[in-house]
Amino acid sequence: REVTFIGHATIAAHYVRAIAHGVPKGKVRQKSGSAIYEVEVTGRGQALRVSIHQGPATFGPVVPEERRGAVLDALGISSASLHPNCPMQIMSKANSRLLIGLQSPDTLESLQPQMDALVHLTPHVGADGFFVFALVPGSDPLETEARMFCPLIGIPEDPVSGNAHGMLGVYLVHHGLLAANGKPARLVGHQGRFVQRPGQVEVLVTASGKRATAVQVAGDAVIVYQAELEF
Repeated sequence: REVTFIGHATIAAHYVRAIAHGVPKGKVRQKSGSAIYEVEVTGRGQALRVSIHQGPATFGPVVPEERRGAVLDALGISSASLHPNCPMQIMSKANSRLLIGLQSPDTLESLQPQMDALVHLTPHVGADGFFVFALVPGSDPLETEARMFCPLIGIPEDPVSGNAHGMLGVYLVHHGLLAANGKPARLVGHQGRFVQRPGQVEVLVTASGKRATAVQVAGDAVIVYQAELEF
């Protein structure tokens, strides 16, 4: 089914538009199926940076302990691998994702997602995708690595999700794992390594204490090929 907003596709589209027609002055507004987003392109030549400005994601329910087992079994995660300060919680921004924090990035490699089980669990959990992440120890600014599974909408494993990383930034600020300290909190997210399509997303979260007030998701792009279509 149609997805109302996709972050990395938005970055790619505005990169191509800027290459073809020049870098726009100031921000442009993009209408999606869920909202209107402001997009900003900076840089010169092909070294362009595309940033999406949006409001913070909203918090959904935390999965209670007695219902975590089915989710963990479907992903091949042991309860001992979960990060103690990261509740299994639903976040929503244009779409919904269940955020699952791990203690170590090494655990991501051992995941064994059962796609049929995840499709079955999706309506019961109340989120369209499962975003599994881990903090990279000793990183400054904070770095994370993640994998995301959305089989219900036809994406067994998504290489890179800008929208989910925007949710993650808000989530980490709220739970005290990413601090703003008077300026936007910065997060660098890595995803896609396990499907041979590694990518990187930069997230800036403006916050008042632990409450996010604005989010900026940014990334680079590259044109792989081009073609002409006749209508």
